[in-house]
Amino acid sequence: MTKISKNYKPTQKEKFMNAKMKEYFRQILVNWKDELLKESSQTLNNLQNDENSAKSDLTDRASDEIDRTFELRTRERERKLINKI
Repeated sequence: MTKISKNYKPTQKEKFMNAKMKEYFRQILVNWKDELLKESSQTLNNLQNDENSAKSDLTDRASDEIDRTFELRTRERERKLINKI
């Protein structure tokens, strides 16, 4: 594994996908994956906490259900992306 500095940016003068460049992009993907996993964990916690709050208004419940469905679809897409990373 090649060490790169934190302020490294690939340039066009470098050989395409040399060791430094590969490590640079690997770090980007690892950071992205970690961020997605963190967001997924936060969503799980939020969904567990939301289940405890009972709303009596039908409109509020419907709105919450739409929000949960949207959030779960987003996390499902991110789960597939994590597998690709």
